[in-house]
Amino acid sequence: MISYHSAGLGIFPGGIPPGPKSQMLAYYLSGISPYAYPPKDIGCVYSGAMANWAALHGIPSVDVELTTHGDTDFAINKRVLEYFIKADLELGE
Repeated sequence: MISYHSAGLGIFPGGIPPGPKSQMLAYYLSGISPYAYPPKDIGCVYSGAMANWAALHGIPSVDVELTTHGDTDFAINKRVLEYFIKADLELGE
């Protein structure tokens, strides 16, 4: 599961602490996009995110921080989705 938010800190894997399959998903995303993983550390622990809920229920998940508050990064994320449609990745439980 990929959730989008803005802006600019990178990719946050789901779970507190982040689950290994969510971390693997974040790693793959960082390799095919300009989003940073690990994300920029600003000293906060974020809770209540959809990605954390999904990871708690066994769903590999990430929260992707878009590059700006005003851009959807459509072209970037279209490439990301095309990659995952074509890839044969085993991240599920």
